Amino acid sequence: MIALPRALAPWSAALAIFPREIALSLGGVVEKLSLLVGPRPRAAPEGGADDPDGLGGIGRRGAYERLLATDWALAEEVPDEFLRRAAAAELLFVERAHRSPAAARRCVALFDAGCDQLGAPRVVHLAALVLLAQRARDAGASFAWGVLQDEACALVEEVTAASVLALLGRRSARRPSEGDARRWRSALEAAGGAGAARRAGGAAGGTGAGAGSAAAAETWLIGAPAAARACAELASRRIEVEDGLDPRAPAGVAVRVAGAGVAPREVHLALPPADVAVRLLRDPFQVATAVPTRAAGAAVAPASNIVFGQDGRRLFLYGERGALVTFPFPQSPRVVTPPKPRLFCPPGNQRLAGVGQTQGHRKTMLLTHDGGALFVHEMSKRGGASVRSAAFASAWGGPPPFNDVDTKLALLCPLAERLLLCCDPRGRLLCLAGSQVNVLQERVLAIAHRASDVVAITADDPPRLLTFATSPDGAALKVKEASGPRRGGCEGAVLGPTGLAALQTSPLEWAVTRLQDGADRRVSVREGDEVIGVDDHGGAAGPGLIVVDRTRTRVERVGAAGAETWVTADAPIAHASASVAGPQVAFTTAAGTLSVYSIAARALVLRAALEAR
Repeated sequence: MIALPRALAPWSAALAIFPREIALSLGGVVEKLSLLVGPRPRAAPEGGADDPDGLGGIGRRGAYERLLATDWALAEEVPDEFLRRAAAAELLFVERAHRSPAAARRCVALFDAGCDQLGAPRVVHLAALVLLAQRARDAGASFAWGVLQDEACALVEEVTAASVLALLGRRSARRPSEGDARRWRSALEAAGGAGAARRAGGAAGGTGAGAGSAAAAETWLIGAPAAARACAELASRRIEVEDGLDPRAPAGVAVRVAGAGVAPREVHLALPPADVAVRLLRDPFQVATAVPTRAAGAAVAPASNIVFGQDGRRLFLYGERGALVTFPFPQSPRVVTPPKPRLFCPPGNQRLAGVGQTQGHRKTMLLTHDGGALFVHEMSKRGGASVRSAAFASAWGGPPPFNDVDTKLALLCPLAERLLLCCDPRGRLLCLAGSQVNVLQERVLAIAHRASDVVAITADDPPRLLTFATSPDGAALKVKEASGPRRGGCEGAVLGPTGLAALQTSPLEWAVTRLQDGADRRVSVREGDEVIGVDDHGGAAGPGLIVVDRTRTRVERVGAAGAETWVTADAPIAHASASVAGPQVAFTTAAGTLSVYSIAARALVLRAALEAR
């Protein structure tokens, strides 16, 4: 059993099926919900008095006819000591046990799986499942749950990882109706009558105890207020859940608990952090993984790299025959059929050079080259055609920035309509403005496109941090320069999300730094490791490096706590890339497969075999 804080001890048995980090977050919701639900009531004993049920132990209070024989012997042999103990309440008495039956021998929870309960309300559904199951267990009653929209009225009598996933997987496009209530009422009455008959038949001389137990079943409805109104006669108590619309507390839901003989209570219930809530609803046990798919015609060049879109939802690769392969990928490992890739062949003799997306993630822009000229194409929404294009000529007499041999895509960073930045294979930062191409900076180690600007790190001593943005009218380029966080040159650099960067200070040492304050942390890698990114998903451990290990079969996170393996590939990794926009890592293998690993879901969300036509 996992170790939980003392406050969550009453539900530790039910929460034990979850990983600890999920149990802690869900347990907080369970604890708050329990204050609204309250303890399970006990029925009054028949006849108005408790029925004796044998001996219950020894205590210091009771009638003298139940005084221990040893104390009677003390009264005869040492009467003064007996009187002293009587005055100090130190005499011992036999205690009687009493039979105290539960209010209901069965608790049934019915969940609304309709459209009103998708998203945040499902977190409360899981909390209610844990709470009511443990509550019934503590009272010695059986527990079962079902879904209101289920035509078969099937009840699940256990709370396990499989049943939790089954509850999360139940969805319906319609709201519960009065017909659902009538169907479930008949099913519960039939199940209660059968159970009563079995108990009555098994009891020696049983008369009516079984029937009385069936009549005392406790039924809960957990769902939207509309479901509670439609099924008012079905459930004795209900938990109404609806998305909170309070702008002061957006990450929460409104919960109302009501029922027969209970005053309604309502509260705005805060939800776990967004990343935990998403994992809780998508894959709480981290058992889901992407279904392998086949991507016909999406074979890529052996030396192709991977470029993430700024929207964090698509990849771009250099196709085997010179085409741009746009690969949308799902955000959850539970998606069975991922979107199909799109191919675009540049017109004429143009060859691929770079790709990127505009601010706001609305348009994909493709950079091609033909000799010394560069062309920028605005792609269609699905990436299969060029909507319009513009030509740019080099403003210097040197060799062209791109050649016909290289099959790596540069990151193209559009800042305005005709103002774009990219880095060529020689490490030169190019500016495409008007109809010309100019070199802005030599020896650029890393470049990243953020929400409204472009950040670059140079190989100068000390390294310089350059931030590029546009003027308010979008016609001019503004440059902000700052010295790097350390003295001395660096051999390499990678940029990450939320202002993170990593500078290579020696072959096996990197300085992970936050660009805002310059504070850095030294992280050592092993010989042969390839650093592909930096992330800040280590919690209290702080930021770390994303690496491909020296065997080229594992993607790991290396930080202060050591190396943590995220995913293991089936074949040697040919190329890997970490997204700056979202928590994902993508890699291709020597076997011709493409995989995308979600750091948030801790699972593969895409596994595709890249095949030629």
